[in-house]
Amino acid sequence: MKWGIVTLTLGLLFVGGCCSPPDEVCPQLSTTLGCILGIENPVGEAFLGVPYAQPPTKNLRWRRPVAPEPWTAPLVADAPADICIQAMPGLFGETDFAEGSEDCLYLNIFRPSGAEDLPILFFSHGGGLSSGAASLDVYMDDPLLAEDAILVTYQYRLGPLGFMAHPDLDAEDPDGSSGNYGFFDALMALQFVADNAEALGGDPTKLMIFGESAGGQMTHGLLASPLANGLFSSALIQSAPGAQVGTPHEPESAFGEEVQTLLSCEDLACMRAKTPTELVEAAPASAGLDTSGHRYAINADGVVLGASAHTLAASGALADVPVVIGVTDDENMPFTQFETFDVWEEVELSIRVIGAALFDITIGDGSGGLLDPRLDTLYSYFTEAHYDSPTEAFYAFYGDVFTVCPTQTWAAVSSEHMDVRTYLWTRHIEATPPPALWGAYHGVELPFIFGTYRDLLSEDEAAMGAYVRDAWVSAATGTPSAGGLEWPLYEPETNQWMVLDLIPELQSEIRSAELCEFLHENGWPDI
Repeated sequence: MKWGIVTLTLGLLFVGGCCSPPDEVCPQLSTTLGCILGIENPVGEAFLGVPYAQPPTKNLRWRRPVAPEPWTAPLVADAPADICIQAMPGLFGETDFAEGSEDCLYLNIFRPSGAEDLPILFFSHGGGLSSGAASLDVYMDDPLLAEDAILVTYQYRLGPLGFMAHPDLDAEDPDGSSGNYGFFDALMALQFVADNAEALGGDPTKLMIFGESAGGQMTHGLLASPLANGLFSSALIQSAPGAQVGTPHEPESAFGEEVQTLLSCEDLACMRAKTPTELVEAAPASAGLDTSGHRYAINADGVVLGASAHTLAASGALADVPVVIGVTDDENMPFTQFETFDVWEEVELSIRVIGAALFDITIGDGSGGLLDPRLDTLYSYFTEAHYDSPTEAFYAFYGDVFTVCPTQTWAAVSSEHMDVRTYLWTRHIEATPPPALWGAYHGVELPFIFGTYRDLLSEDEAAMGAYVRDAWVSAATGTPSAGGLEWPLYEPETNQWMVLDLIPELQSEIRSAELCEFLHENGWPDI
């Protein structure tokens, strides 16, 4: 990145006076909070580390975000902020150490030079609501996605600081809500972008929210929450079926009491006095097949959400905006990369145990739960009649059951009330582990979409990235296409998906419709 704009604009401001009102002398970006000075990059301009809320520290910990005071002197936004504090995993998945800061509510803006009336893309990062950051290179490395759009990435509180509920926190909240602080962060960041859409060089009627993995969960939450009504015009969800968005509030609140016990605290004052590191280490997260920690989620507190995202989708209670939702072909990776099976009996047992949990079947009490006929049917889709090895079968089971089928169910029930389009990403990256090992893994699409890691992609992959970025930008207009191919609305009867690879194509029934229907009929995901 170059520093020319900062040097030039600081000089102009010095000549004009340091404390003039932002609208009188602000050669770059004048916002509702004040003047912001950014930096040049090969794409245009970047404004990094812009505060959209006060630091959520001390007495602001576990409270809804508070807007920052407007600044009078220009804000030099030339470097990303610290990441939100999170546990960094060790070699075997255990919490090794905590990294980051509690003072982390900042956003980044990328735009082409001379931006005017462009679509705005508001991105939520992934990481299981317990890790990740807006400042990762895959989002920040001079993103080509900002050549024809305004791109905004932001950070939100994670783990126990962002998504831990507690009865005492319910009591001190004016609406009796707790545990959704990271979501309220997203709302405040989105409000800032909506309020300043024209100043950013964007079209306020073409503001698309999008996110990948946990960021897709945040996008589901924004679609389903009445608090976000009117703040965006379209949505795009990557690798997030929404099955865990809107979990019951009571278990999340009980988890908060468990954390209080682990911290040896008698009240919230004691918990607020703990360091962020102590909190993160006392309440580690789990992801994938790991069940040793807590799986953080946006909870149905009656304020942010009144029910699960799937329930609200089925009842037509989502924001009435066009939505694109999709998955990668090998969603199981990297979550199952260390899971291997030598014999079919091993994978059958694993599928039966996991299936029992999904279907609320009691096992271990002598009732023969693992022999439930529903588990016979579930396993029948993943036998040696369909797959070459037990490991391959388990990988397919994990990706299809936890991501692909719930996504297809969401699309089916939502399409009755709103415009929905679907995609399947099948392209791997040639320079990464071979397709036989990882395939089109979870998150593989990010360098293509953001136009980063350009040295990693082949010439053909770079060309694919160009048409995919065009597709994402066109989705913000409400009429997406892919590589010149019209993107039809999803209809359960035809079950047609846009397959994204070097050359896009339309395909029906990307997975067994019978499997997805069977799961849905037996309560997965719960609607």
